[in-house]
Amino acid sequence: MKHITTIIGAFILLAVLGVGLQPVQAQVPYRYGYLAITRDASTNALQTGQWVTIPDNTTLGNPTGRHETSFVMAGGRFYLIAGREAADIDIYDPDTNTWTKGASIPSVASNRMHHFQPVVIDGLVFAVAAYTGTCCGTNEIGATNIYIYDPVEDQWITGPDIPQNRRRGSTGVVRFGDTLYVAGGLQFGHGGSTAISYNFFDSYNPFTNAWAVLPNMPRSRDHFGAAIVGDKIYAAGGRNTSAGNPTQGTVISEVDVFDISDNQWTTLASGSNIPTARGGTATTVLDGSVIVIGGEESSQGNAFDETEALNPSNGQWASLPDLNQARHGTTAALCNGTIWIAGGSPTRGGGNMINIERYHPTSPTDCTEPEITPSTLSATSGNVGSALSGTTKPLTITISNTGGTQATYIGAIALQNDTQNTFEITSAPADDIIVGANASITIDVAYTSSTEGAATADLVLETPQKDSDLVVSLTAFTPGDIDRDNNGVINPSDVLYVINRLGGDLLADVNADGVVNVADVDIVLDQLGQSVSD
Repeated sequence: MKHITTIIGAFILLAVLGVGLQPVQAQVPYRYGYLAITRDASTNALQTGQWVTIPDNTTLGNPTGRHETSFVMAGGRFYLIAGREAADIDIYDPDTNTWTKGASIPSVASNRMHHFQPVVIDGLVFAVAAYTGTCCGTNEIGATNIYIYDPVEDQWITGPDIPQNRRRGSTGVVRFGDTLYVAGGLQFGHGGSTAISYNFFDSYNPFTNAWAVLPNMPRSRDHFGAAIVGDKIYAAGGRNTSAGNPTQGTVISEVDVFDISDNQWTTLASGSNIPTARGGTATTVLDGSVIVIGGEESSQGNAFDETEALNPSNGQWASLPDLNQARHGTTAALCNGTIWIAGGSPTRGGGNMINIERYHPTSPTDCTEPEITPSTLSATSGNVGSALSGTTKPLTITISNTGGTQATYIGAIALQNDTQNTFEITSAPADDIIVGANASITIDVAYTSSTEGAATADLVLETPQKDSDLVVSLTAFTPGDIDRDNNGVINPSDVLYVINRLGGDLLADVNADGVVNVADVDIVLDQLGQSVSD
């Protein structure tokens, strides 16, 4: 363990301020912290500054100390989610230095959700492969579902089921394009004879609700954070809890890398092993380097304060300045090129705290991410038009999600109020998907006519984020006799027949509404060229 005294820290801060950085403005209600980071032009290695703490006694609000928690940024605010000690969310606003309370988690085992690496997609926070239950035996199990938090509405959505034989917690999760990758994990507790550490590797696409089993990792690994640089996923740190010490397990030195383009795992050479092997780490990517922060290990009573950086271009590790407060059991959040971390435990195993630190690039920067704005779902017309009795007519409906920066979750797509049983959905996306901001999906429906007259139904899209579901009104019409010249086909002479009787002869009243008008002409034109028997 390495410790930097307050006096040394003060001198470092003064030295950094002396090279052109501006002092903190008096009206700011808390002390801004930063770590100056640049790259050496000759070695491409990270050069370092320092971690600085936002003191607990300067923040407003009453957050809950928690560990095995998840810390994530979305829309310029930070969310400290659930954990061992709490079921709710503490929300931190860096502009006002204020904590407020957020929603409680969905109903899960023992009302506890923990040990997950959160990922933000289009303004929604995804908890994939979280642990549920209380410590530390067989009642501690992987969540049955994917859970999604909406920061705008401050509400949780229960997402799709996770395949039963792939459920676990304490995984590493990253996003690449539209896909989340879920690596490693743990099931049935934290030690003894029950815990099972996995080398599982899966993908999940929230836009299509597609879960896929991918090639296994080279080794079982849990209590780590995954990182992605380019098209490669890095698994560094962590442990195999089902081996060795009953609670802290056997820590892992090797670094495993998955190449998405080649769909295969490799292990870096031993010279690229992580310098300080430990589990319970927080992991992120800064300036192209994989940053591994804090952690715990069975031989040490206190948590680790180490911060280490892997340069993927040469496989070399560098030691960065230590955390001011050693910790394990939380995740790291990134905003505007700055690493933030909060919560966790200062000691091996249990314990908790709130303490926030942040790690700046070359100069102090605020978290200036734009706020998340909700999007609105809309649909094209559901009017199928007319179809002769006994025929089927299709229609494609486009659902657009526009006007904001947030994805919209669709839980289910279904027909309702189809009293004549004449409509059907012929093609649609899966249930439990998201539609990205400024994106769209299509749904194909068909109308099979039976009796003369109008038919209606509702195409309902379940949208738990919104005050009400999206309902698309479906309409169609089966006309009466269109073959007015009785020659067995619908042709221009039938159109002329109706045109010649506009406003008059009710024998041309195709839609039987009591008047002969252009609507009757439209129906005949719509059916032009179809035989009566079609």
